Amino acid sequence: SQAPSLRLLVQELQTTKMLQAQRIDRLEQLLEQAGPNGSDGGTVDGLLSRQTEELERRIAELEGQLSQQILRVIWGAAALLRASSLRWRWDSSVVMGLHSRYALTDGSLSSA
Repeated sequence: SQAPSLRLLVQELQTTKMLQAQRIDRLEQLLEQAGPNGSDGGTVDGLLSRQTEELERRIAELEGQLSQQILRVIWGAAALLRASSLRWRWDSSVVMGLHSRYALTDGSLSSA
C-alpha cells in the first residue's frame, strides 16, 4: 500500500489535535454542568479521560508516521543525489541526530 503523503499526514494531525481540543472543551462543559455532587460527574470525567487518551494515542501515531515519511523523503533525496553523481555531504550533526532517534542502517528505516 502507498504511504500517505506528508501533506495528508500533517492535515490529519492538525485535524486530530483540533478535534481533541473541541472534545475536551465540550466534556469539561458537561462536567461543570454536572456540578461536584452531580451523578453524571464521574461518567463525564471517565469519558473525558478515555477520549483524551484515545486522541493522544492517535496523535502520537500520526507524529510517528510523519517522522517516518520525512525520513523516507530524506533518504530518497540522498539516493537521487548519489545516483546523479552529485557530491552531497551530510552534516555530521544531522546524521548523528537521525541515528540517535532512529535505528538507521544501510538506508533502511525502523523506529528506535
